[in-house]
Amino acid sequence: MIQPGGQGKVKIKLRTDGYGGRQLVKRIQVITDDPEHSTLALTMAGDVEQVAKISPRKIRLTGTTGEKIGGTVTVSSTEKYPFKVLDVRLSSGKNLVFDNKVETISGLQVNTISVNAVDAAEGRSIDWLLLRTDSQYLPMVRVRIDVNIKPAETGEQPKS
Repeated sequence: MIQPGGQGKVKIKLRTDGYGGRQLVKRIQVITDDPEHSTLALTMAGDVEQVAKISPRKIRLTGTTGEKIGGTVTVSSTEKYPFKVLDVRLSSGKNLVFDNKVETISGLQVNTISVNAVDAAEGRSIDWLLLRTDSQYLPMVRVRIDVNIKPAETGEQPKS
């Protein structure tokens, strides 16, 4: 609380997850009891440095029951913020398996992770691929996995 006629500070915490390599602009509104300035608009803007290269940002596994369904994501650090992936896991891992292929390109670790749906039942679900790193800036990389399994067509015609 800032007393009338007084000065103070407003603390703002801004999460930059997912904005690496882009500009971020956020606006907030401060409400006061000053009748002449009942609200103040504050704008924060800046470039967010990219710590990791993740392509694609999300894995989409779409198909029918009984079909082989898979996707791949590539995760690597940047030259300015090098890191190594220490561990890879799935948050729930229900009906999903993964394989992590690690190579070094231009001195940077590159992880190519293949994710496959196994014995997946019909329906939709979300899981997360979690990569623990040795980076102080990005200790955990999270890649969303959207799963959408439809029923296999039986090929039978409906009876009339």
